[in-house]
Amino acid sequence: MSSAVLFLITLVFSSSAQAFDISPEFQGLNEAELARMEKPGDIDAEYQTVLNAYLPRFEWERAWWTNGRSFETTVGSITNQHFLIYSRAKLDADLEDDLRFRFTYLEQSDREIDQSRHVLELTKTLKPWLRIGGYGEPSHFKRSNDAGVAVTISPMEGWDNRLYFTQHDFTRSAHNDLADRFLGEDPISFGWTSTIASATIDSRSGFRYDKPVAWNLPQEGRLFRYEKTLAFGDVEWRYAEARSAGLRVQFDSTFKGQNPVGASTLPIESWKRDRIVARLFHVSGTDDDETTTEVALTSASRGWTNQNAAKVMHESHLPSVTTRLRGARRAKGFDHTQITLEATDFHAYGDFSLVPSNQNRERFQGRAQLAHELSFSNGASLLLAGNFDLDEWVTLPTFEGGNAQFRTDF
Repeated sequence: MSSAVLFLITLVFSSSAQAFDISPEFQGLNEAELARMEKPGDIDAEYQTVLNAYLPRFEWERAWWTNGRSFETTVGSITNQHFLIYSRAKLDADLEDDLRFRFTYLEQSDREIDQSRHVLELTKTLKPWLRIGGYGEPSHFKRSNDAGVAVTISPMEGWDNRLYFTQHDFTRSAHNDLADRFLGEDPISFGWTSTIASATIDSRSGFRYDKPVAWNLPQEGRLFRYEKTLAFGDVEWRYAEARSAGLRVQFDSTFKGQNPVGASTLPIESWKRDRIVARLFHVSGTDDDETTTEVALTSASRGWTNQNAAKVMHESHLPSVTTRLRGARRAKGFDHTQITLEATDFHAYGDFSLVPSNQNRERFQGRAQLAHELSFSNGASLLLAGNFDLDEWVTLPTFEGGNAQFRTDF
């Protein structure tokens, strides 16, 4: 196991890489992504700190990968007009000794991505170390049907490598009620995901590449172009009793562009967005202890380049401390009160004609979160949180919305 662990740790720490995408394997070009162009003006100085406030503990990430039947959701306000929603569910069922069914649902909606998927998959075990599966996502409009194939190789116990290939909207040309067509091949995603689970190390890493697509939409008077590359890595090391350290990192580059077609008067426009997000954390204590403390440092960099090669870049650095205080005992755990203090050092660079004039270009701010987590008898958890701006004191810190997080295994 040691060589495999070293390989994965090396990959994670050497990556050029939330904004941490959920279940990136099943994402890709869809009609919701087509409908909008992400621009630097969509994101302000507080965006990353709000994402951090809504990021579930890594404990939830570990539980997601180790349990076959799970559901979790995070919902919170990111602007006066927008909610952030991260939800996912999976249901594994053995149909035969060598045949497994899985249903996977995900929804991720924020200011940078809009994905909703419900994927059906059958997996056949050919050898103890080799599995092959077919998956798909049916749609009411057949033009949006997806299909894919995946091969899982397990060189040793606790180490799985999944190679996948997805063809998005593969029936659009033959079964379309609209005039739009892809020029050339249909959208294709392919990639690799590797997971390691052991007594001391949990790790997940991989990449996804979305092949460049040209999409002719005469009904909208435009030609749309898209491509994306994504790489990610998560690792947690439990190096002593009730102590662990970890790193989460993601790099992605997305290009969207449009040209007018026919008699359209739409402008020529394109945006390439590069994003790197990393979070280094250390946890002391467990949920059974009276006090648990997490110290973390998050760093996020976003850069946008338009069709004229004009650029804007945002950089955010966010140290934080979270303390969990044990409360009432439940059948399968404890309630907890959670307090988080976080600072944000934000800087913007580049051509500011691309963003609103009132958008902050440099800001140092503080934020606090007060939350209470309920633990239910079946092992489910519900966390309710309020977020407060520490830069705008009146009598009390300014309340700036809240969020709810829920997860369960079933």
